[in-house]
Amino acid sequence: MGPDLAPRHIRAIVFPRYAPGAAVDVSPLDLRETLLELVGIGYRTGERMDPALLKDVLHFFEKTPTYKMTFGQLDEADHTLRTLL
Repeated sequence: MGPDLAPRHIRAIVFPRYAPGAAVDVSPLDLRETLLELVGIGYRTGERMDPALLKDVLHFFEKTPTYKMTFGQLDEADHTLRTLL
């Protein structure tokens, strides 16, 4: 997070996957796919989920671009992310 702890604006969410020798591939995810990815990594809000919080979480994921990225070289993934954002 660095020394500046000011609020940040999340411009996108990327689910990275390393695959040896793979070319960089970035695919957009819809809301259903995003939720499945989150379940797969064990995402938790850290709070008890009530209807209002669930509505806020779903709204956040509906308005935030989400991608799945496969890569074989970290430097190529870094370049792709910087280009994407």
